[in-house]
Amino acid sequence: LETLAEVGIHYDSSEKEVLERPTNEIKLALLIFNLRGGFDKIPNPEGFIRTCLRRRWWEFPRNYNQLLQMFGNSTEWDELFPTS
Repeated sequence: LETLAEVGIHYDSSEKEVLERPTNEIKLALLIFNLRGGFDKIPNPEGFIRTCLRRRWWEFPRNYNQLLQMFGNSTEWDELFPTS
């Protein structure tokens, strides 16, 4: 799974709210971004990612179920949703 810079979403180093989030949450936000159409559909990816992290959109049943279908029986699931 990719990181923010690898996909072309950049934040100033002072953007602690996003950059200091756990890696799994950033990866989850990127997955939701891509599920919602990515750069083709979302004109402000930085704002989308920030709001997704604030509101934890991956926990919404629709999003969680989509992620479960994509990664449920994989090692990525354990990385995205660590149990400890």
